[in-house]
Amino acid sequence: MASRRTWKDAVEEGLIVAGILDHTHSDPDKAVKDLLNWSEAVVLDPAVSARAQKLVEQGEAKQRPYIAALEALHEAVRGYFREEANPERQASRIAAMRHAMHTVTDMQQTGEDDG
Repeated sequence: MASRRTWKDAVEEGLIVAGILDHTHSDPDKAVKDLLNWSEAVVLDPAVSARAQKLVEQGEAKQRPYIAALEALHEAVRGYFREEANPERQASRIAAMRHAMHTVTDMQQTGEDDG
């Protein structure tokens, strides 16, 4: 008859497979916590987990409108200072700055960043 594995054996094996077993794992609470933390880190790693990669992509997609608006604002500000001698072009740059700032403000107020 095959002998049954104990919980301790299973946890120790998990720590060995994870490559994190050390002398501090004689404390059963620490051993279980470390194994769970390691498992959680693996699950959340986009290089390993398709679900984690999807979360990263969703987060990036939510940020794209903000990034675009801030890039437009940045370019408008830079253009404003390049056009110091041309008041008509400066007015155009100011309008672009206002538009970009309103876009970000509107996104914040409508909660687009809350997902």
